[in-house]
This record gives sequence, C-alpha cells and structure tokens, in this order.
Amino acid sequence: MNITAFKQQEEEQELLYQLAHDLARAADINTIAEHLFTRAKSLLRADSGWLQLVNAEGTVLTSVAAYGIDVAAFLQDTIDLRHESVPTALALQTKQPVVVMDVAQSPLVSERLRKEYPLLQSVWVVPLMNGERVMGALTVSYARPREASLAEFRLLQLLGDQAALAIGRVRLTEEMQRSEKRFRALIEQSTDAMALLATDGTLLYVSPSGSRMFGRSWGENVGRNAFELIHPADLPSITDRFSQILQEPAIPLTAEFRYQHQDGSWRWIEAMGQNLLAESSVEAVVVNYRDITERKRAEEALHDSEQRYRTISEMISDYAYAVRIEPDWTYTIEWFTETFTRVTGFTLEKGPHSPDTWKIFIHPEDMAIACQRLQKLMSGQADVSEFRLLTKSGEARWIREYGRPVWDEAQGRVTHLYVVGHDITDRKRAEEELQQAKETAEAANRAKSEFLATMSHELRTPLSIILGYTDLLLEDTFGQLREEQADPLRRIDRSARELLDLITAVLDLSRLEAGRLPLGLRETQVAGLLQETQAETQGLQEQVQLRFVWDVEPALPMLYTDPGKLKVVLKNLIGNAVKFTKEGSITVKAFLNDGGITISVTDTGIGIPQEALGLIFEPFRQIENSATHHSHHYGGTGLGLHIVKRLLEVLGGTIMVESEVGQGSTFRVWVPQMTGGG
Repeated sequence: MNITAFKQQEEEQELLYQLAHDLARAADINTIAEHLFTRAKSLLRADSGWLQLVNAEGTVLTSVAAYGIDVAAFLQDTIDLRHESVPTALALQTKQPVVVMDVAQSPLVSERLRKEYPLLQSVWVVPLMNGERVMGALTVSYARPREASLAEFRLLQLLGDQAALAIGRVRLTEEMQRSEKRFRALIEQSTDAMALLATDGTLLYVSPSGSRMFGRSWGENVGRNAFELIHPADLPSITDRFSQILQEPAIPLTAEFRYQHQDGSWRWIEAMGQNLLAESSVEAVVVNYRDITERKRAEEALHDSEQRYRTISEMISDYAYAVRIEPDWTYTIEWFTETFTRVTGFTLEKGPHSPDTWKIFIHPEDMAIACQRLQKLMSGQADVSEFRLLTKSGEARWIREYGRPVWDEAQGRVTHLYVVGHDITDRKRAEEELQQAKETAEAANRAKSEFLATMSHELRTPLSIILGYTDLLLEDTFGQLREEQADPLRRIDRSARELLDLITAVLDLSRLEAGRLPLGLRETQVAGLLQETQAETQGLQEQVQLRFVWDVEPALPMLYTDPGKLKVVLKNLIGNAVKFTKEGSITVKAFLNDGGITISVTDTGIGIPQEALGLIFEPFRQIENSATHHSHHYGGTGLGLHIVKRLLEVLGGTIMVESEVGQGSTFRVWVPQMTGGG
C-alpha cells in the first residue's frame, strides 16, 4: 500500500469514527441525515443524496431528508413500490446495495423519476437494515454516469449500517418515551388504583386514583402502613396473603377486604398483589385494587333471591319446568310453562310422581338416550340432549332439552332440576330432507357420469373409423387426390379430431367425477417422461413457428406416479401454450422443489387477465369478451385445464399459474416425490 492510499484510508477511518460519534449523539432522524450527507460528500464525493423510510408493509417509500436536489419538492414525494420502478425497490427486496451507473439506460428507474430529476445520472442505494427487517434506504447520486469501486461499495455499506443503527436507536427512544407517557396516563387516569408496598406493608407509592378513592392526599398515604387501615375482621387473612406473596414471587394473589375511608366509613376493596421486589426497576410489592363497595351491597341484597331465580332467569326458551327430587327419587313438579302444554298436549300434575312416570313421554327408540341423560343430571352435571317426545295425540316431536341440576352439599345429592326445551322438529325434518336431496343428487350425478362414459365410448368407435379412412385417403392410399378433393377431407379430419378431443375430455371428466379413473402408479424417471412428451408433441411443434426449450435439472429423483396421466397433464399445458402463442418461445422446465418435482410450462403468448385466473380451472370455462381473448377464435371446450387440475388432485399434486396480459403465462405443476408404499 502506498503512502497516499494509506493516508486516504486513515482519513476515511477518521471520518467514519467521527460519524459514529455524531450519530450516537443525534436526537432525531433529520440530525442523523445531516451527518450522513456530510460524510457522503467527503467519502463518496456524491453530488446529492437522500434518505427514505419504508412503511411497515414495505410498500410505500416516504422521503425524510435530502441534499443537492429540490429538497422541498422531494420531501413531498412518496413512492408506491407496487406501481413504480425505482432502484430502491430492488435494494429493499434483495437487502443488498444497488448501483445504477447510468440512470438513462436503467430499467430500474421509472420515466416519471427521469423527468422530475433529469440531473441524476448515477445512483447508489444501500438498504437500512434492523436485523432482518428493512427500515428504508440511503441513496447518493451523481450528475454523471459513475460506477462504484470496491472501496466505495464498502464505504456505502458502512454508511448504511451506521445509519440503520442510529435510526433504530432514535426510534426505540421515541417509542420508549411514548410508552412511558401512555403508561403514566393509564395510571393517572384509571379508575382502578395502584400502590407500591415495602416488605413491612409501608406505602411507597399510591396512584392519583387511589388517593381519590379513600379521600387522602398523596402525602397522607406515602409512608403510612397499609395494614393500619384494614378492617380488623379482615386483617388476619390479608396478612396471611401478604406473607404468601413475599414467599412466592411468581404467583399473583387476589383478595377482597374492607379498607377505611378518610371519613371513617369502610369500603370494600378487590385487590391483586404480586411480588416484584427482585425487579430492579420496581423493588416493591405491586397492588392493583378497585372499590367494589356498591357491588358488595348489591350482592348482599340479591343473595337470597339469586339462589332461587338465577337458573330460571338464564334459561329463556320454548318451555321450562322445575322438578324437586326427593331422597327416594320420587319427584314433584314445582312449576311449568304453558308452552309445555302447547308442545306436548299434556298438563303436568304436581305429584308426587314415582321415579319412572316420566318414561311415558319418551319415544321408545330414544329411551336409552333419556336414561343416560337422567343419570348424568342426577350426578350433578348439566346436560344438553336431543330426543323425541310423544305428544298426547301420539305424534313424535323432536326436542332439544337443557337440564341443570342443583346439588345440595349437605345432603350429597341433587335436590332440584331446572329444564328448558326447544321444539326442533322442523329443523330435524329439514335436515332429513336435505340429506335425502343430497343422496338423490349424488345418485343423479353418478348416473350422469356413467351415461356420459357410455355415450363417449360409443361415439369414439365410429369416429375412429372416420379418422382412419380419412388418413388413408389423405395419404393417397387409394389413389392421388386433387386439391379440391383433399381440402374437404382435411376439414373433415380436423373437425373429427376436434370432436374426438371433446369426447375424450368428456370421458375423462366423467371418469374423474365417478371416481373410476384407474391409476397405473410406478416409478417414473422425469427426464425420460419429458423426452417421451417431447417426441409425442413433435408434430404439434412442427406446425408452428415457435422455439421450444426443454430444460431438465440433472439427477432428478424418481417419481412414484402414473406417467400416462402426468403426460396428459403436460400435453394439455403444451397444447394450450401453442394455441395462445403466435410468436416467441415455449419453455418446459423440471426441477426439484419442496419435497417433489416441479414442471413448468412457460409461453410468450397473449397472457391471461388477472380477473380470469381464478376461473380458468372451472369446467367449460373460457375467457370471453376481452381485448386479447376470443374463445371462438381459439377453439376448445374449456375442459382441458379442469381435467389437468382434477388429474393432479388424483396424483396428489398441485397446479399454479402466473400470467400477465401481453407477456405470456407460466403454469407450474408440482408432483410429490412418494415411495412405492404411498
């Protein structure tokens, strides 16, 4: 290394050191940008530069600072990366620096940006990375085409790394400040209160809501022992709880107790405490608490009536009844709603009734369900069951009943049952009709598929004879034909073959729908299968002026699949590519991917509109009324891609498509790499 280079390196290191020092002190992003731009001028001799940040979705760039260009206009500019081409998009995508030596010739720069910034001839972009997440980009530019040297490329990366660290630090600091403000606002404005206690119960801090809750100022609270103000009757249990908190830091504990107000009254408190003495930022027992005095008063006022009426009030339904159970399992009907009589026709007698009286209401076929339900209820468990009741007229009606028992701990048994019921007869009938309709439709579909299969087979036989004799005539087997004779025969041949394709497609579709398409699974070599496909489509290839490319990754593993069905898939895709491609090329690739083999067919044809991509695999679906597609012009039945998708489902594979109108389409077939055992 010569002296000049060594001195330059020392200067660069000094500038980078000074930059790191300045960035560490920068309090905001604009200050960070100023330091970056100063060093960009010194180290990279950049004529201009700018700093942009990307949104959380990574789709929109926002300009935050710039120099050497129209800064005011630039700061008003936002770039939607989904719709506009910029070098920054590539840098964010690859997470690597991007150097555009000549903006005028680069496809990475949109026409709008060239017009608005005509003096920018070369741009160097470095992404700002926070771990694996992209925050934005730093760009330097030149008024002449310029390529970055290795040293300059390294300096650009160093600037990006320093900028990312500084911006990340500033953002973290801002977020911490916002978080602190939010936390303080929550504490100060919350109706619930918070206190910090020392190990002896001394109050170290009380939130403003805590001061308001008991009528004491902050100064009157802090320094006082909290246990002094707890009701004497509650004090033993609370001191025990507090000791438990001190002994078990990981477990938060709750308690309810009475606490004395400044006016001498007692207020009921619900509190939750947790030991955070080991937390250096807290070093106290944290207690969150709220005033539940009104709730306690309401609970006391409603306690007696709640036991009798809570269950009934929760169950609003078609009918309801209550039963009192005696120790010998005889029962008494305490009450029932009139709806029960409307549903069943019976008026329930109060009783007492023998344990088996209820069985007269149950359909014989559902007796086992009803008995099992009763056993569950009598064990103290709630139950929901569906069964048939026999009405007074003898009609069977479907019922959904919810039963809730009341368990008496002193007696160790269920003393009452509360039951609500819904008449679900109409729903059950609808379900049965739906099931019957489903079975009828499936039978009709099978019959249709069998009919189509039979008709397709019967049509293929005479059609094959027509094609055979047509071929013989066109090959001059019975003598040379004049052109006016050959032309109609060629039309007959073409139409017959189209009809044969249609019949074959209908036959395949009917077999697929009927689940009767046989599979010949065996180990299959992908390269050999593609060679066979290439040979079998040779005639099709020779009919068009297209370039065919066959690209097979070497040493692909064997597939365990049906090669005939897979060739049908590929021939369909190649045929479609030829049909919709007037000029250019068709490329067939095969490569290892995600536990299987992917075979793609790419064309340079007319492409498929985005709104049609979700429809092309439906049966008899063709793209109509668009600028590039006219189904009658291109022909076909709309079954090919549907059969391709169904065949791949049978083979355990998938198909995906990417397309752009005017640019072409790529169909990707993925087949799993399975063993002979499946």
